[in-house]
Amino acid sequence: MKQFVLPLALFALAIPASAEVCRFEATSWIESGITYRTEISTIADNGCKRIIQSIDGVEESGNDCNCDLIIDGREGHFKAPDPFAQTKLLEICHGPEGEKVEEEPWLTIVED
Repeated sequence: MKQFVLPLALFALAIPASAEVCRFEATSWIESGITYRTEISTIADNGCKRIIQSIDGVEESGNDCNCDLIIDGREGHFKAPDPFAQTKLLEICHGPEGEKVEEEPWLTIVED
């Protein structure tokens, strides 16, 4: 068992702790019968985090440079989540930029 655990532990230590991979955080809420959704990504454009917002399933994406959790320029159209739901979204907005990681497909089809 040690022969398996030791290499795995060494591999985990070799991964740099400062590398932030792309991740998302989202929240949804219903207000006056309308469904709102806000999703923010660690991926940034010129230092501004990418944000996706929707109202009753109609989705729009853009940047959020001032971390108000609303797409810049669309403040009159979209609403920010309630303060209770904002904590994790703001952590991503104020946190480090993420890097897109190209993943290998988990299934490869081989034909004879």
